[in-house]
Amino acid sequence: MSVTPLRVPEFYCPDPPQVHPAAAELDRLGTRWLERSGICPDPVRRERLARHRMGRFVALTAPRGLDERMQVVTDLNLWYHALDDTYGDAGPAGRHLGDLAAVFAGLLRALGTPESPAGEPFAEALRDIRLRLGRFATPHQLTEWTRGLQNYFLYELWESANRERRSLPDLDAYTVFCADGRAANPSMTMLPIVGGYELPGDEQQSPAVRALTEMSCVIACWDNDVYSYPKERLQGPHHANLLNVLARERGCDPADTVAEAVAMRDRVMCAFLRLRRRTVPHVSAPTARYLADLGSWMRGQVEWGLSSIRFAAPEYAAVMPEHWADCPSDDSPGPLDIPSVAWWWSVDA
Repeated sequence: MSVTPLRVPEFYCPDPPQVHPAAAELDRLGTRWLERSGICPDPVRRERLARHRMGRFVALTAPRGLDERMQVVTDLNLWYHALDDTYGDAGPAGRHLGDLAAVFAGLLRALGTPESPAGEPFAEALRDIRLRLGRFATPHQLTEWTRGLQNYFLYELWESANRERRSLPDLDAYTVFCADGRAANPSMTMLPIVGGYELPGDEQQSPAVRALTEMSCVIACWDNDVYSYPKERLQGPHHANLLNVLARERGCDPADTVAEAVAMRDRVMCAFLRLRRRTVPHVSAPTARYLADLGSWMRGQVEWGLSSIRFAAPEYAAVMPEHWADCPSDDSPGPLDIPSVAWWWSVDA
């Protein structure tokens, strides 16, 4: 079946591009881990997932990370994507809420009690990652990462329930989902772990740092929704994607909402940049490093997404941009009309 080509717009992200020099080695070792883990037993699917180059993704999103820690994060991202391919809305096992709940119960056990063998491949692979993280992450960092994964599992169940009802959340609920419940949130908690630093607790819990973290999660998710839409349109109008959510609310085709989606993420990006500039002079060196890492993470995930066969394979007919936008399409200083995140614009450094 032929599909109409879709042009993906240019993205505005002024943080400079960087890449860790170990990208190829991360890919090589990640491919070996993927085969050993058993989470992708079909050799065709496993080879395709390996070609997504998760090592390059980690090298782009954590360009200043420490080598051994980078490998754990590479394997974790392979795990995320294998889980999504198996139990997500396009996966062969992701259609029934009860089955998914049983899987997540096993994953929670592996997180909370890594001393006990898990048996099931996804749970055992997560247990392996958790034990390896324990070698260098602090107890607080492990708690933050575990909390992020727990939220991710909870929201995956919510998304599965929406699929069963053939429904979509409204824009406000979907934005909360992006801020709290998608894989971007636990990925942000990994940045200090992979970088070898720890944020002071009072700064990490400050309104400014929490707002900047939420903004980064939402921008990353919305960016992913835009460049992945040529692929995800094949999954139908009930797939949880910003363009589908906007299309339902506006009564139009999802492809007609791209300009609005980009303007929304640009306004959040400008708010992020303004708040980060005001915040950095008042925080410690580790927190300033974290805020810089958020920018690298957002830039790197787009760099990877625009070139990965996960989204740019020929069968999706995606026309990816060759350049970055020089300026935002919307730099308005006021908040978006999304009540759950309007507080971002009222935060002082």
